[in-house]
Amino acid sequence: MAEYKRIILDTDIGGDPDDSVALSYLFEAEKAGLCRLLGITTCSDNAYGAACAGGIARYYGRELPIGQLKLPGVDITEDNIESYPGTYSKPVADAFGGKPDYFSAPEALDVLKRLLAAAEAHVTLVTIGKLSNIRDLITDPEGKELLRERCAEIAIMGGDFRHNADVSLEPHAEFNIVGDIASAAYVVENSPVPLALSPYELGLTILTGKPLIEKYGKNHPAAMALMLNGCNDGRSSWDPSTALYAVEGEAGVMKLSEKGFVSVRENGVTDFKADPAGHCRILSAASDPQKIADRINSYFR
Repeated sequence: MAEYKRIILDTDIGGDPDDSVALSYLFEAEKAGLCRLLGITTCSDNAYGAACAGGIARYYGRELPIGQLKLPGVDITEDNIESYPGTYSKPVADAFGGKPDYFSAPEALDVLKRLLAAAEAHVTLVTIGKLSNIRDLITDPEGKELLRERCAEIAIMGGDFRHNADVSLEPHAEFNIVGDIASAAYVVENSPVPLALSPYELGLTILTGKPLIEKYGKNHPAAMALMLNGCNDGRSSWDPSTALYAVEGEAGVMKLSEKGFVSVRENGVTDFKADPAGHCRILSAASDPQKIADRINSYFR
């Protein structure tokens, strides 16, 4: 049996519930012996992202290092913190005893560096939110060197490349890239390790998470997140597909493009240009995209 993957997750958990499904998949894959989740950092635009991730980890019996990017330009106090609850992060954190809270959570950059420094073998960094934390890691001299030494690949949920294949299509600026355009541009240009991008179009039409609702209802944190967002039939699988690739590779249901370079326009639109010297590749479905969702959902039944 191949050695399990070592995973670090960076997530904007708390808004769209597909982050909670992706994190639950990682824990289920861990139970199956496929990976080990070393720690989590959040880039959430709410004050309960770290606690929500901690609640899901606690549900699965794990205590993990969890770091948080503090909201830029926002002075959060005990008196106003509930003004930044996220869509489901506070309810999930409250229901499942999630920790750390916003005030005690260490800085995401410090956690990323600590996790990389302690890794016993190469890790895969999975990022399913805006790329602010990853830019901070690359711009930090120690962080960049740790990435170079300890990270095999960064799997990124981000971008939309449909217009590159069909020039008649209007370019679409994808949410995670738009969340921090400058950071996205910096990361794709300056990453010291290979990048695999799981784009918007890959996860758009396939739904995951419904088996969690059917099996557990609100007794499972990801099922609660889905239900609170009105996703009783599941949610588009942008983040779970990225997590699946990070753990299982193409897994017979996805395929990687040839190597190339990704660029980010000023408005957040992404472009891909094939080039053997490039360090980026783009994921797509190997055949029927539904097979991706079926593989992820199989862990939840």
